[in-house]
Amino acid sequence: MPDYTIEDFSKYKQYLNTINVVLERYFEDQKEYLRCKAGCSHCCEHGDYPFSELEFQYMLLGFFRIDPQEQKEVIKRIQALKEEYAKLEDKKEFSHRCPFLSEKGICTIYEYRGLICRTFGLITKHESGKYTIPFCQELGLNYAEVYDSENKVLDYDKVKELGYKNLPNAYRTNLKALTSEELFECEPLDFGQIHPMMHWL
Repeated sequence: MPDYTIEDFSKYKQYLNTINVVLERYFEDQKEYLRCKAGCSHCCEHGDYPFSELEFQYMLLGFFRIDPQEQKEVIKRIQALKEEYAKLEDKKEFSHRCPFLSEKGICTIYEYRGLICRTFGLITKHESGKYTIPFCQELGLNYAEVYDSENKVLDYDKVKELGYKNLPNAYRTNLKALTSEELFECEPLDFGQIHPMMHWL
């Protein structure tokens, strides 16, 4: 298990700066299709939130910098989650609300959030060539107007009919792609193992 240092976190922050520039470009290119806005937290309400160990340790760094009262509330939510999780016979696909999400629907560690949190909302392209549409399209949000949910494909006729300027695009935003050495401008980081959030809590 990696023993992360301040230097590691400094390198990770530099890495995030690089990633954020890339992601800003992606989100700007797809902004016509996105309905993400302040106060929308559907992506934080249900999930298993896979994080690498480095990501989660960095998230904890953020946790220790929030208001002490908010820390207590996060701890309460974590304890409740652990109790719920312990009662489950099948723990493989445990979907839950992120404990770092406040009761007001605001991320308490936003600047320290993980990669999956930074990329959600875009269409993800996988190594296999297949792509994943964000589930919020089912709620009438991202890409909903141009996604044929019956046939599970993007409807390019709709794209043209509705007058969108850019085509819907899929990006390699999964964890494997984002931790690829080709993205590094500094010495590669040891992200450690990847597990759902419950493993790290």
